[in-house]
Order: sequence, then structure tokens, then C-alpha cells
Amino acid sequence: MSVVVDSYSYTLIKIASLKSLIIPQGEFLKLQRVSDLKKLVSGLEPYYPGLSTAFQDDEPNIIEVEKELYMVFYSIYEKILGASPLQLQNFLRSLLYRYEIWNLKTLLAGTLANMDRSTIEKEIVMKPEKLLQRQNFMKNLLKQNDIDHILRLLKKSRYAQIVQRGYYYFTQTKEIFLLEALLDKNFVETLHETLSDYKGKEKRIFSNAVDIIIQKYNLMLIYRSLRNNIPKELLRQLTMPYGSIFTPEIILQFSAAENVSDFIKQLKVFIQNHDSFKKIDVLKKGSDSDLITHFLSILNKSISHKLTESNIADIDSSTIKRVLSFIFNKENEIYRVLGLFVKAKYNLKD
Repeated sequence: MSVVVDSYSYTLIKIASLKSLIIPQGEFLKLQRVSDLKKLVSGLEPYYPGLSTAFQDDEPNIIEVEKELYMVFYSIYEKILGASPLQLQNFLRSLLYRYEIWNLKTLLAGTLANMDRSTIEKEIVMKPEKLLQRQNFMKNLLKQNDIDHILRLLKKSRYAQIVQRGYYYFTQTKEIFLLEALLDKNFVETLHETLSDYKGKEKRIFSNAVDIIIQKYNLMLIYRSLRNNIPKELLRQLTMPYGSIFTPEIILQFSAAENVSDFIKQLKVFIQNHDSFKKIDVLKKGSDSDLITHFLSILNKSISHKLTESNIADIDSSTIKRVLSFIFNKENEIYRVLGLFVKAKYNLKD
């Protein structure tokens, strides 16, 4: 049974050490110069406690590293959950469904690709299911030997209709894009819809965070859809027409782009004409994906900025923002850390 505390003062005490688990930029630059995988693991130990123990005997591969980084993240997440008042705890749980969806996409994609069941199971991480108290949901799915049995079980789940629709699209096209996109939209859409469950300062802070999550979702959805030649009508159905940055009108305009090049041109014009972004140097050299990655980084910083603006005398708001800031920053940091391992393993230059 989960424990719910009734005071953010208690939460603030319990999360006091979180900031020390984020890699400072200066230290990250030092880690970029490390080419030995064992030394890199050792250097990350202060920020990912237990990582050295996990790889004390063997040289890690990238998949194993990713899994261990997230295991550390989930362990910290669990401690935060146990120290959170009810509204914050509920919101943190709603964010965890993103990882259940990752597991579900891994299971479905692997099954449809006829991957060995043991290989699929190695890529499934059960910790999010435990935190959501939904271990049986994923365990029962993993017991099924074929896609028909998996689909039969999913008919009783929150994902029933979207999986059925995505699978039908797969049978017609042999493309898994729609199935994965519908699952991603389900996560973002549910986050947005459940904002009405909150009240007070929590609702205001959670709304700001969800707003940026929606912006990132729409940006990546449109880019990936155009790269995969998804029909325009289908793309419009997948978008989320909300947001303070990409308004419904802008989303409609982006969705109507003829191809990726047309979309990138529109995005550059948008950046140049938007007061918050026009001074940011994202329009020079680099590929289309570089621009998207850079803009996603800007949106991540936007979340962080909103979560650091607070009156320190308001302990409740300050604590909520510190918790969410840590979670979003740590998630983004994991991607950067994986880049360090790729660079070291393959001797890549900066």
C-alpha cells in the first residue's frame, strides 16, 4: 500500500539531496573527454548510485547502460512518490504511464517482428509497473505467445480501442507507426484530460508542465509523420490542438506541410517571428534533425525555466517545482549520458 504525506515541508526535507544527483555542466564536459567505458561508469556513480556495482565485472553495452540508468531513475522516483502529498503523487503516477507505454510498444513491436520472447522480456522494465501497481497487467501480457492472445487481453485494458485501430493499420500497411503514435497520443491526451482532477497551485503548475509536453509531442509527431509519409488526414487526427507555443492554427499549418523540407522552412519562419525564440541560434548549420533536436532542447529548458520561477517563501509551490524540475531534467540527462557512452564506445569525435 502506498503512503501519502500531507505536508510539502516533509517533502522538501526528503528531496533536499536531489540537486546533487544532477550532473553539473562542468562535470559533464569532463565526462565528454572520457573514452574508457569503465572509467565513464565510475565517473557517473555519484549521479547514478549503484551504476558501478551493476557493471563491476563486465564492460557494458549501450542497451544494458540505458536499462541501468533508468533503474536508478525509477528508484529515485519511488522515494519521491513516498514523500509526496496526494495531488503531487497522483500527477507523478500519471507521468509514469509513459514508461508503461514504452513497455507496451516494445512488446507489440517485438511480437509483430517475430522476435524471440526472451529477447523481448529483457527489454521490458517492470519497475514502472510496480510503482503504478500494475505488475500483473504486463506479466500477463508477457505470458502470451502470439499477437492474437496479446490483443485479446488488451481488449480489457485502457488501450483497447487504440491498439485495435493501430493493429488494423499494421495489417493493411505492415507499418507500425500508427500503433505507436496512437499510444503516444493516449499518454499525452490522458495527461491533459486529467488536469481537471487537480486544484489550486498544483493545477497551475501541472498545467504548465503538460503544456510543454504537448508542444514536444506535436513537434515530434509532425516531423516523424512527414518522414514516414503518413496521410495528412491521419496526421491531423493524431495532433493535439492545444498549447501556448504551437497554437491550434500553427499545428494545422505545420500538419499541412507538403514534406519535411517544407515543414522545416515553416518552423524556421516560426522561430524567426516568435519573440521567445528569434534570438536563439538554431538556424545556421546542421541537418533537419539537428534543428528538431535543438528546438526540443529549447522546450525542455522552457519546462525547467517555468519550474524554477517561484517565491521561495511559498514552500508548497517551490517544493512541487523542485520535484518536477528534477524529474524532467534527469530524464533529459539520461539521453545525454547515453550519448557519452555511444561516443566512447565508437570513438566518435565531438
